[in-house]
Amino acid sequence: ISNWINCSLEIPSVQEKIYDGHRFVLVTEGRKPSGGYEVQVEEVVEGPDGLEVKVKSTAPKEGEAVDTMITSPFDLIIVEDNELPLTFVDVDDPDRYFMKVVGMETIEQPIVASSDWIKIFSPKPDEQVEGTISLSGIACVFEGTVSYELLSEDDNVLSSGFTTATMGDWGYFEEEIPVPADAEAGRLVLQLYSVSMKDGSKMFVVEIPLVLE
Repeated sequence: ISNWINCSLEIPSVQEKIYDGHRFVLVTEGRKPSGGYEVQVEEVVEGPDGLEVKVKSTAPKEGEAVDTMITSPFDLIIVEDNELPLTFVDVDDPDRYFMKVVGMETIEQPIVASSDWIKIFSPKPDEQVEGTISLSGIACVFEGTVSYELLSEDDNVLSSGFTTATMGDWGYFEEEIPVPADAEAGRLVLQLYSVSMKDGSKMFVVEIPLVLE
């Protein structure tokens, strides 16, 4: 359970996991710039269509003295019913949408590189690669499309393409990216991004340095 929590702290989401016969529900708010942020499940109410999880989020008031360290508020509860579907409601903002994780059960891999809306599990920065690059992560981007470019040390594009995540929720993606046979050994950069709907520019860029053997 602790590994699940630690790997999930960077993103705002709701997740659930059956462990040792118990149904755990985790609510995370993502990284915050200071202390003073909190999230708490106030109650779980059974309704006609399932369980309604009522969540309260708080932020520091203007001028309030808070710790300057980055924080990652979360709440973890156990729900007695293991089968009824869950609906999450913010007690102060009924229109709020709670993001889910799609394509994988729970986040239990460390995030090794990230931007606001693209989070990478693999490859790790400075990883040695040969033949193919195993890319995996989660993203919430326009049309669910995560584009990539493999760049040489002098910024030439060796290959490019895209993989598919989701839009609105955190969608899992994975892709095997071939390294061109004529690529020279040395430093490479794998660049991931979302294309702006407005002007076609690169958004939420993540750059991962690699070493080609």
